[in-house]
Amino acid sequence: MSRSENQHEIMNILNSDLRRIPLGTRRFVEYMHQLIDQSIDDIYLQTAINQSLSESINSRQQNISLSHNWIKYSDLPEQNKNDEKCMICMQDFNQDDKVVNNCHIFHYDCINEWVKYKPECPTCRKKIEINIAPTSPKVVELRQCEQCGENYECDEDHECEIDEEELEEMNECNEADEAEEVEEELEESE
Repeated sequence: MSRSENQHEIMNILNSDLRRIPLGTRRFVEYMHQLIDQSIDDIYLQTAINQSLSESINSRQQNISLSHNWIKYSDLPEQNKNDEKCMICMQDFNQDDKVVNNCHIFHYDCINEWVKYKPECPTCRKKIEINIAPTSPKVVELRQCEQCGENYECDEDHECEIDEEELEEMNECNEADEAEEVEEELEESE
């Protein structure tokens, strides 16, 4: 059911009973109508925001890595061991785990993967220093289809988009052109 249909249905229910309500209470009901409209608008706005966030979060940047060095959990000073588990993978820290202690403690591999999606602390949203490796342009080797002339990547399968009749006509034209070229070469050589 769409947003306008939901609003219309709610309003019909409330309006049907509105005529039986005393005047002072009608103002209250009208106020409730406004609150319901605003709530519905807020719900749709929040849904749109969540959709946008989930789309942006799901884009992984392969060329990003963590700029912090790791340390063994056992080597952390006691006053820094305020986190008992990694808030990314939710696993308890072992004494020999590689961890990063920036604003919170995380497994090195967990936070290194996390920053590829979003370079900020998953707990407090503090910006995390990252390294961005330059990306080299992707070199694409192309081939040209002999039948239809379309270019395609070497590692792709190619299907001609022309039908059999067009293909036969093209082949006949090519054969005729080749025959003319051979005749011209023979005439020139004589």
